[in-house]
Amino acid sequence: METKRNSTLALWLPTIWYAIAASRAVGQWLNLLGYEVTTGVDYLEGSPIDRVVFSTLILLGVVILFRRRIDWRKIARGNASILTLFAYMLFSALWSDFSEVSIKRWIRAGGDFVMVLVVLTEPNPVEAISALLRRCFYLHLPLSIILIKYFRTIGVGWTDTGAEMWMGVTTHKNVLGELCMVSGVFFLWNMTRKRMNKSTIIDLLYLFMTLWLLTGSDTSRSNTGLFMFAAGAAMLLYASFAKANPRHIRRHLLKGAFLIALLYLILQASAGVATGKSPLSFIIETSGRDSTLTGRTDLWNDVFDIANRHPIFGVGYGSFWIGDKANNLWERHIWKPSSAHNGYLDVYVELGVVGLFLLLLIIIISFRNIATTFELDFEYGRLRLALFFAILLHNITESSFLRGASNLWFIFLLVAVTVPALSKPLNNSL
Repeated sequence: METKRNSTLALWLPTIWYAIAASRAVGQWLNLLGYEVTTGVDYLEGSPIDRVVFSTLILLGVVILFRRRIDWRKIARGNASILTLFAYMLFSALWSDFSEVSIKRWIRAGGDFVMVLVVLTEPNPVEAISALLRRCFYLHLPLSIILIKYFRTIGVGWTDTGAEMWMGVTTHKNVLGELCMVSGVFFLWNMTRKRMNKSTIIDLLYLFMTLWLLTGSDTSRSNTGLFMFAAGAAMLLYASFAKANPRHIRRHLLKGAFLIALLYLILQASAGVATGKSPLSFIIETSGRDSTLTGRTDLWNDVFDIANRHPIFGVGYGSFWIGDKANNLWERHIWKPSSAHNGYLDVYVELGVVGLFLLLLIIIISFRNIATTFELDFEYGRLRLALFFAILLHNITESSFLRGASNLWFIFLLVAVTVPALSKPLNNSL
C-alpha cells in the first residue's frame, strides 16, 4: 500500500521564509559574512536584496498554491475576517503619508499568509508544521549559543546604558526571547504528544537550550519571552487535563477568563488599600523592573495621544514607525523606539478603531476555530491554543501584529488561519 507523505518539497519554501523571519534579514547576514550589501538604512526605500528574496519566495508560493487543487471559496469563507483585515490594510494606503511604503509592507505581511497556506495545504498539515519548526529551531538555537559564546561581535549587543544583551541569531534580546518562546512551547508540546523514544531526548536537549537562552544573564534576560513561554506551557498543561472532555474546553476557558478577571478586580481593590499600587505595578516592581516597564508606559501615553488624532481609520498601515519622519517620539525617548511595544496600540495608531475591531473579530473567530480543533485533532488544538494565547499576551508589552516577515506574525497566522478539507487530493509533487 502506498504511504501518504507527511510533507512535500514545497515545505522548504515557508521553512526558508520563517528561518529568515525568526532571525535576521538576508542583507544583514551577508554583511556579517563580509559582503557589502545595502541593508536599507533609508526606511522609505528598504533593502533591495531583501526585497528580491521575499518577492521571489512569495511568487514561488503563489505558483505552488495555484498548482494545488484547492477549493479557494472554502478557504475564503473560512478566513473571511483575516482577508477583510488584509483588504483594509491595503485600502488604508490611500490616506497614508507614505503610500508606497504601506503597499511594500502590505505585500510582505501578505507573504506570511501565502507561506502559511503552503504549510496548511500540505498532505499532513500538523506534521508539516512540526517539520517546519523543527528544521528552523535545530539551526537557530545551537547557532545562537555558538554566536553568544564564541562570536560575540555578532551574538552579543549592548543597551544604551552599556549593559550586555544576548542576541544570538536575532537582532535584540527581546527578539531572541520571541524565538525561544515559540521553540519552548513547540518542544514541550512535541515531547508530551507522543510516547518516550529517541526523539524525546532530542526534544529535551533543545528545550534545555531554549531555557538557557531565555534565562540568560541578569541584563540579557527577556522577561517577556520567559513569562510568555510559561503562559504557553501552562496552557498546554491545562489542555492536557481537558482531554477527557474536549468538547467542554471552550466553556472551561471562558470560565477561566472570568475567574482571572474577578481575581484581578479583588486584587485591585485589596492592593490599592494596602499599598496604594495596582496589582500589575506591584508584580512588576517585585520582579525587579520599574513600574513604567522600562519606559513603555510613557511611550504608550505619547503614542495614544497621537493615535487619538485619527481615531477611526488611523494614519495608514505601515506608515507610522518610519524612523522619526512623521513624529518626534525619538526626541522624547532616547532609546529610539521602532514600535509602541504594544501590538494593540500599534494597530490602533495605524488602522484606527476599524482595524482594532477587525483584529478583535479575528481573535474571537480563531478562538472558536481552535476550540473546534480539539474535537478533530486534540494535539493540534493544544499547540494552536498555547501559541495563540502566548502571542495575545505577548502583544501587551511587545508588538508583532501585522509586522510582515516577522516571527510571531507568521506564527499567529499559522494558528489563526483555517483551511477546510480540500475538495480534491493534493498534487503531491509540490
